[in-house]
Formats: sequence, C-alpha cells, structure tokens
Amino acid sequence: MTTLHATSTFNVEATLNQWLQDGLAALTRPAWLPAYTLVFNEPESTLSPPAFGIVHHPAGHDSVWMGNNPGVLAAGEIEITIIVARGPNANAQLKAMQSMVENVAAGETAMTIQDYLTAPSSPTPTTYQVTLGDLEIRESSPALNLDLLQRRLTLRYSWVLRSA
Repeated sequence: MTTLHATSTFNVEATLNQWLQDGLAALTRPAWLPAYTLVFNEPESTLSPPAFGIVHHPAGHDSVWMGNNPGVLAAGEIEITIIVARGPNANAQLKAMQSMVENVAAGETAMTIQDYLTAPSSPTPTTYQVTLGDLEIRESSPALNLDLLQRRLTLRYSWVLRSA
C-alpha cells in the first residue's frame, strides 16, 4: 500500500483522465467524423488527427485548515487540444469535437477522486472530491503543421491535497 495520500495529484489527474475518456466514449459521434484518438500527456505521444490531446498543468497551492488538519488547496488545469486534418469537413470536425468536450464537461461540477495508486487497473472511490471549474475556449496559435487545424480548451479544477 502506498504512503501517498488518496488526494495525491496522481490520483486526481488519473480520475480526470478516466472521466474524460469515459465521457467521450459514451457519446455517439456523427457518421462523417472519423474515429478519433485520445492521447494523454501529449506532446510526448504522437497525435494522429482527428485527436484529443490531454495535458495537465499545475496552477498553484494555498495552505488551508480542514478541522485540525493542515492541507493545501491545490489547483490545476486540463488543456484539451483538438486536432483535425485540413479538408472539406475540417471546421465541422473541429466544432463537433469541441461540442463533445462541452457535452462531457457540462454534466459535472465535482467528482469523487479514485484511488489509482493502490490499484491502477481497478481503482476504488475515496471520500474526497475534485471540483471542476468552467470550460474555456483559448486562443490558439496555428498548428506548426499547416495540414492541421487545432483548437484549445481548458478546464480548471481544484481539490484539498492532504498529507494525513
């Protein structure tokens, strides 16, 4: 058993990754939208369009007290990059994939953190939650590869990181 607390950043990011993966998979994509790939921790992984690239960025920590226990209010941001190949349906594909992410995010404001440290293949729920902020569309510079179009979305999240 790990000595890291169930509210570790590892568990929070793994919980959010699984939530996104499950939420996107549950949606029926339009027939004209090719099968997409979902890549975590891009840019280490290669993206083949159409694709969702998911990266977590730490956003800071503030000390808090929960009862008599010290904790840290931790925050992060998921960056979701949508990439499609240029072509006749490229803008429609980009907007459809953006709508898929919006649909998944619209249904949640908080979720239970799962314990992936103890059992990565079958995590169990903890008694702690991660709170989701608003989904935002970010200005994005053109893709380095001119054969691609991309859009960036971000979703802020926070949770109380505990040590005991």
